[in-house]
Amino acid sequence: MNEGDFFKSRGLIKTPSNNLIAAASSGGKTSLLIKMLMHSKDVFDQEIEHIFFCYKVFQNQYEVLKNKGNVTFLQRLPNVGDLENWNAKYKGQKICVLDDL
Repeated sequence: MNEGDFFKSRGLIKTPSNNLIAAASSGGKTSLLIKMLMHSKDVFDQEIEHIFFCYKVFQNQYEVLKNKGNVTFLQRLPNVGDLENWNAKYKGQKICVLDDL
């Protein structure tokens, strides 16, 4: 079973929604998140137009998301201005990831 089929077999995450991935340190949270984002068409019930990925320290795992094309990276927490700008620029479903912040 490939990763896309794995997510399809579990059901779709309804959007809009608030979600949390929690596990111990080195528990695979970021790896799972990246797989979910790479297979977003199989994971979410609506197409995700853009992903805003906020982080403290850039990790090599993030590189694969650069090739996805619809990801903006921000090395800090977003402020109200960031959120307003993103909302004005991208009209469809969006995801804001806060990774280890």
